[in-house]
Amino acid sequence: MNNKKIYLTMFVLSIGFAACGNGTNTTAVGEQSDSSENHSVNYETGTLVDSRDGRVYKTVKIGGRWWMAENLNFKTEYSLCYNNTPSNCEKYGRLYYWDEAKNCPSGWYLPSKEDFVSLYELVDRRVNYIIATKNQNGEPLEYGEDHYEFYLSDPSGIRGSFNTYGFSALPAGYASTTGFEGLGSKAHFWSSTTTRSGKVEHIYYEAEGYTFAVAFIVDWESVGIVDAVRQYALSVRCVRSEQASW
Repeated sequence: MNNKKIYLTMFVLSIGFAACGNGTNTTAVGEQSDSSENHSVNYETGTLVDSRDGRVYKTVKIGGRWWMAENLNFKTEYSLCYNNTPSNCEKYGRLYYWDEAKNCPSGWYLPSKEDFVSLYELVDRRVNYIIATKNQNGEPLEYGEDHYEFYLSDPSGIRGSFNTYGFSALPAGYASTTGFEGLGSKAHFWSSTTTRSGKVEHIYYEAEGYTFAVAFIVDWESVGIVDAVRQYALSVRCVRSEQASW
C-alpha cells in the first residue's frame, strides 16, 4: 500500500469541515425547511473580493459562519495547479502546502478543526433527521440522501449531488511527495490545526520526518477529517465566523 492510500484511509480521526469571510457582499437569501425548526437549512450567499489580486469568490453563510464557496486561487511562491496545468487552477483553485495555506484574504482565516466539525455536525443532524423521518413514515430514501458528501458537493463534481448548503466542493485532487492524485474524485481542504510530528508507526508503513495537520476531506464515497502530511499540497477554503445561529 502506498503512502497516498494510507493518507486517505488510515489516519481518519473524526468527521467535519469549514469556511471563510470578510468583505462579503450578500446577494441572496434562501431557506429549505423540513417539519422541524432544528433541522431547517438557512443560508445566505454573497461575494468576496480579494484586494490582493481583485479576484472575486462566491461565499455562503452556513450556521453563523461565512465560507468561501470556491477554492482559494491566490498565487504564492510554492502553490500549484494540478498537473501544473493553469486551467486546473481556474476551475479548481490552487493547491497549497500547509506552510502557505494561511494566505487567506484580509479578515478571513484558515479554518480550524473545530470549524470543520461544526459544519459537519449541522449536516449530520440534517441527514439523520431525514433518515429517521423517512423510516418512521415508511418512505424509501432517495439516492444519496444518506451520503454526507451529496449535501456538500457541487453537482458538476458528483452527479446528483444536492449541494444543500452551497459549499460546492469540487474534486480538485491533491499533490503528494510523489505526484498528483485524485482529480475528479477527491476534495481535501487544509485546516489550521496541527497534530503530531516526527515518526508515525503503522501496521502498513512508518514515516520518518513528516509533520502533520488536520485536513477535511470530501471523498466521493465519504466525508471526514484526517491527519494529512504537511508536505502535501491541498485545497484551501477560508472562513469568517459570526455568532452561530443554530
